[in-house]
Amino acid sequence: KPVQMQGMPLIMSGRDIVIHSETGSGKTLTYVLPLLKLLQQIPVSTPQTGPVALIIAPTRELADQIHNTISHFMLSPLIPEFMIQSYREEDVNLVEMMNLSHSQSQFTSDGRFRHRVLGTWGGESLPLQHMELSKGIDILVSTPGRLIDLLSKSWVSLQQ
Repeated sequence: KPVQMQGMPLIMSGRDIVIHSETGSGKTLTYVLPLLKLLQQIPVSTPQTGPVALIIAPTRELADQIHNTISHFMLSPLIPEFMIQSYREEDVNLVEMMNLSHSQSQFTSDGRFRHRVLGTWGGESLPLQHMELSKGIDILVSTPGRLIDLLSKSWVSLQQ
């Protein structure tokens, strides 16, 4: 998709980007695949290091959707043969381009990421979110208001 063709190389080169595009254009996958590649190369975050990725969504519905998409990839075994059987040819090419291969320290024995993702937004329990943050989070998906709450309580660090 055009947004992926333009966005992924920029993200892979280390640049931050803002994507504005219509629903269904592939925005989420544009940053999820490079994010998976990054997670392969870094240790699991601790509460002291904070998340390595922050995704801010304007509404809790969108934040929840993004969180669910990322969780799907994080909780699914990352097995190239499975991916090749499950995706269209252009998706397989994307996976190969990203070189998403196993690294023992970043994956469980069944091929799932050890890294953690958390979605935070208003209307959800702050104590539960604090408990999850205290375990260490690698990817934080949040709405602006809840992020401000978490930062003001010093429950999350954006030092990375």
